[in-house]
Amino acid sequence: MRKKVEANARRKVAKAWARTGSCMSYKRAAVREVYRSTMSGIEDELFDGILLSLSPRNSSKSMSVQMRVLRRIAEKRQAQAAYKYIGRSENLFTEYMTSTCAKSSMRELHRYQMCV
Repeated sequence: MRKKVEANARRKVAKAWARTGSCMSYKRAAVREVYRSTMSGIEDELFDGILLSLSPRNSSKSMSVQMRVLRRIAEKRQAQAAYKYIGRSENLFTEYMTSTCAKSSMRELHRYQMCV
């Protein structure tokens, strides 16, 4: 009897998470959290010398070009994390969240860079 009750409880919890996981607000919050965690890793790498460890072709370029390369690296990592977490969608939700979160996270990165 106890096993049956526990199995039913697990099923209810699984159904509740399936409903929660499919709603847009949960997906938005999850993607934002993924971007925050990705950005914190990039911030650590930025001042540990990621600009110094670029390929020789890119490391000899101006600082603005190096920052553009950094932005592309950050956007790519964040997009990979978002697609891994919520996958592709038919209504371009993932692409929309990628672009909006990338803009805000790059603003945070620039603020962080100027303060340190």
